[in-house]
Amino acid sequence: MTWIKFGLVLLVCAVLALAAYRLQQLEQGPGTIAGSAPVRVEVLEMSAGPFAAWAFAEGIAEALHKAFLSFEQAGEVVFIGRLTDGTPLREGSRVFGPGEGVRLGQLLARLDNRENAAEVQALEARLQSARERGGEAGAQLNIARNNQRKAQRDFERVRKLHDRGLIASNELERERTAMLNARNAVDAAQSAVQVTASEEKGLAAELNRATVSLEKVSLFAPFDGVITAMNLVENNHYYPPASVS
Repeated sequence: MTWIKFGLVLLVCAVLALAAYRLQQLEQGPGTIAGSAPVRVEVLEMSAGPFAAWAFAEGIAEALHKAFLSFEQAGEVVFIGRLTDGTPLREGSRVFGPGEGVRLGQLLARLDNRENAAEVQALEARLQSARERGGEAGAQLNIARNNQRKAQRDFERVRKLHDRGLIASNELERERTAMLNARNAVDAAQSAVQVTASEEKGLAAELNRATVSLEKVSLFAPFDGVITAMNLVENNHYYPPASVS
């Protein structure tokens, strides 16, 4: 019985010692944490917004529309189209295709057929000139309309001053005349636009009639674009490519 009591005493002492050790650790824990160095962090605020990015890569640019043109029959190449400065078409030349009211594009090349080739070329030049005049007339119309709006504003400003007795009547009449002149300028510009549009329409009709007989021995631009390759030489004989069976 004595040994049993002695063992119980030892067990109680061990438990008390372990409890005291754990209590000491708990008391020392907060002091250790409080003494450690603070950790720095960065915080970014997230918000919705536009996103853009650039991407760079190597590649080959190809035309959206391509056309390989050839004559329907053999013959001597007697004409190569011309640029506006009179030089022959070549690789890299820009050409124009069919436009409003025009069934065929620019004449690029022609085999020997002297009937109305000169007429077609002359009509093309006249039509191109009419288109340029039409663009200029449209620009002049925009300028005239801007001047009319300014003259209207100036007249309204002077009229209010005249009604208050702050300006003479001759000044009011001067602004009224300027406003009427600006209105007449708009009417004249509109008439010029209509005249060039009518001229362009008439020339387009003439060109369509003149090009009917040239289609089989002529090449026309199917759309606006750039010539990338050209193997025709003026005064050389042309043979259509042989069909592959």
